Amino acid sequence: MGVDAVGRTVLLCVLMPEALDEFRSRLARLVPVLSRIECWTLRLVLPREHASAYDSYQRMVHEEWETPFSERTLEELNWYFE
Repeated sequence: MGVDAVGRTVLLCVLMPEALDEFRSRLARLVPVLSRIECWTLRLVLPREHASAYDSYQRMVHEEWETPFSERTLEELNWYFE
């Protein structure tokens, strides 16, 4: 973790393709930290010989952090927590 020239927090994740499942749990653990930071960047780094796995990691970030709940899931969650 560091800060870039404009004050943005930067998290550097050095990744290996065989650790894809572990990365999903790492993303979950980062949520409480990142929710307290106003402006941040997540940088994913892979060894050049494993660059083909980069798309899988990006897809996982999208699934975990950017994909909204479906209407059905929201209804179920509301029902469950009422």
